[in-house]
Amino acid sequence: MEKKEVIPKYLLKGDLSGIQDFIFSIPSKGAARTLKVRSFFIQAIIQLCIHKLKDDYNLPKESCISDRGGSFYLGMDNEIANLNSIQAGLNEELFELGLFVTLCQTEGDSWTSANERLSEMEEKQKFQKYANSTKLFKEHDRVKPIDIQKWKNFAGALSKTKAKYKEIEKVKGEILTHNSISLFGYTLTLSESGHNPQTSFNEMPVWREENVYFKNKGEDLVKKWESEFAEKNNADLEDVIKAGNLIDLNHLGLEARFRTGTDKIAAIALDVDNLGDFFKNKNIEELKVAENGLKTFFIDKMGELWKKEKFNEADYYQDNILILFSGGDDCFILGAWDASIHFLNLLHAEFKEFAQNKKLLIRGNPCTFSASILFVDASFPMIRLGDMAEDMLSIAKKGNKNSICLFEQKFTWKEFNDIIMIANTLQDFIQKKGESKALVQKIALSAKGYKNLVNGIKLSKPLNMQKVWNLTWFILRGVKEENRQAVDDKVVRKYHEAVVGALANKEYSNALVFPFAARIAELLIRNRD
Repeated sequence: MEKKEVIPKYLLKGDLSGIQDFIFSIPSKGAARTLKVRSFFIQAIIQLCIHKLKDDYNLPKESCISDRGGSFYLGMDNEIANLNSIQAGLNEELFELGLFVTLCQTEGDSWTSANERLSEMEEKQKFQKYANSTKLFKEHDRVKPIDIQKWKNFAGALSKTKAKYKEIEKVKGEILTHNSISLFGYTLTLSESGHNPQTSFNEMPVWREENVYFKNKGEDLVKKWESEFAEKNNADLEDVIKAGNLIDLNHLGLEARFRTGTDKIAAIALDVDNLGDFFKNKNIEELKVAENGLKTFFIDKMGELWKKEKFNEADYYQDNILILFSGGDDCFILGAWDASIHFLNLLHAEFKEFAQNKKLLIRGNPCTFSASILFVDASFPMIRLGDMAEDMLSIAKKGNKNSICLFEQKFTWKEFNDIIMIANTLQDFIQKKGESKALVQKIALSAKGYKNLVNGIKLSKPLNMQKVWNLTWFILRGVKEENRQAVDDKVVRKYHEAVVGALANKEYSNALVFPFAARIAELLIRNRD
C-alpha cells in the first residue's frame, strides 16, 4: 500500500533577493574577510526571519521544512492573516541594506502543486517589491552602507568563534557590532560556546606555522614581495602576516606566485544541476533527507577536504582557499589559482562518488553539478567578479549540463581532468626533467592538427594514419631521448585516445583541451622573479 504524503495544512515560503549585489559590492582591498562576513550576514538574516515568524505565530521548532541558500519553507496549521504587513515590516529594515524578502503562503494540498503556486506568487511579488513600502523615494532612507571597519571587526570574531552563536534573543540592537547582528527586533550574537546551525561552511584561511609561504617570509624574494605589498597597501607586515590572522586575497595570489611565478586568484561558481527536478517529485520527508544529503556534502565533506587535504607535497587547501558560501545546492570559492583548479577537480570526483553512494538521484541518475572557474588579479573589482563567474556558469549549464567553463569555453569533467593532468605532466618534464619550454608551445599549437583529424572522422572520411603519426612526431621531435617514451605515454597517448574515441564511439573531445593544458602549464612554470 502506497504511503500517503503527510503535509502541513499551509506552507509558507520566504526568499531573499539582492544577495549577489549585497555580497560583492565591496572594495577589493581587504575583500576576503568582508566577503565572508557578508555571506554569513545573509545566513543570519534568514535565521532571524525564521525565528521572528516562529515566535510571532507560536510555530514549533520542526515547522522549518527547508532552509538553504537565501530561502526557507515553514509548515503551519493556520494561515497567517496579515502576511503582507509582516513582509512590509521586514522589508522596511532590509531596503536600507539593498535587500528584499518575499513571503508567500498557500494550502498544503501536495508538496509539488503547493510549491508551484508559491513560486508563481513569489515571482509576482518581486515585480511589486516597493508596493507596501513607506520609504520609497525618500532620499535619506536609501541604501545605507555599513562602515567597512565594522565588517572587518566582525570578521575577526567570526573566525575566532567559527561562526558559532548563542540562542537568538528577542533584543533590538545595532544592525552590526563587533560580534552581533540585529534585525527585526532580534539579535544573533557570536560565541565560542554557542552552536552552529550548519547552513554553510564558515571557516576561513588563517596564517599557520604549517603554511609554506609563512615559513619562507624571511626569504629574499618573499621579503621583496612583502615590501611591495606593504608600500602599496600602506600596511604594517607584522600586523598582516601573523599566526592566527586572516589571509586576504592579495596574499592568496602571492602564495600562488611563490609556487608558480603567477600572481592570480581564481573564482569558482558551482551549482547542482536540475535542482528543481531533484526536489519536485519528493514528499516532505524525502525532501528533508535529500536536502540533508546535499548539506552533508557541501558543508561537512567540503570542509573536511578543505582542512585535511594537500594539493601538492607541501601545501594545504586551507591555507589557499576561501569558501565564500557553501550551502545545500551551490557555492562560491575564491583562492590561489593553482590550488583552486585542483580543489574543484577534487570536489567533482568526491561529489560524483557521494551522490552515487547516498543515492541522491534525479530521474534515476546521480546528481551532478556544473561550475565555472576564472583567473583574475586580486585587485579585480569584486562586483564584476561575481557577475562574470555567474555568466561563465551559465555557459557551463547551457545544453548538456554536468560541465565546466574554463577560459570562457565549455568542457566535460573528463576533459577538465585531462587538462590538469597534461598541464602537471608538462610542468614536471620542464622543471624536473630538463625539457625545453618549447614542448609547451608545441602542445599549444597541436589543436589544429587534432581538430583536422576529428573533423575528418565526423565527415566519415577514412582515418589518415599518416596525419596521426605526423602529429605524434611534431610533439616528440626535440624531446630528450630519455624523456621521449614518458612524453609519449603521458601526453601523446591522450591524442590517440581522443582520436580512437571519436572513431569508435563518436565521442568528440574538445580540441581546446590541449592548448588550454599548455596555457595552464605556462602559468605553472613562470619564473618567480
